[in-house]
Amino acid sequence: SKLPIFLAFLIAVLSSGMAAAQDPGTGDVIEVNEEDLAKEGDIYMAKENFLAAAPLFEKLHSSAPENIDYKLALAICYTYKSGEKRQAVSLFEEILAEAPKTKHINYELGRAYHLINEFNKALEQLKIAREKKVSKDKEKNIVELIRFCRNGIELVKNPVDVQIENIGPVINS
Repeated sequence: SKLPIFLAFLIAVLSSGMAAAQDPGTGDVIEVNEEDLAKEGDIYMAKENFLAAAPLFEKLHSSAPENIDYKLALAICYTYKSGEKRQAVSLFEEILAEAPKTKHINYELGRAYHLINEFNKALEQLKIAREKKVSKDKEKNIVELIRFCRNGIELVKNPVDVQIENIGPVINS
């Protein structure tokens, strides 16, 4: 049967570090290697364009799930992507378990916990992050997030019953 030949071909393609994509202009299939995808993703990350970087790091992570750098970048992207915050937490937790010395992992995990309203877990991670040597900007971010988490804990204790109603069509102001 052709199955063993297909499997051998599939394994060869997946292990080559190449990915196929379509040129948006022509529709032609073009090959993109892992290094190029990573460079492009890094450029988006440096420009803080996390939503553009996310699909690149999704491809990279799916082709190399053991790569901590791809997993970290994807998790960071997911903290900015609607509906993916819990997935970000899962990825950060995996990184913490696999490579606990990863730079800023406690800060990032704390930030992600904050985003899903897990304030006590966030405080735990942020306090660990605060004990590590970080830049002054990162220290400011940590202090601010700790304050946000403490505020969040108090606000959740005393919820306010609010009803939002549509008052009609959009007003042109």
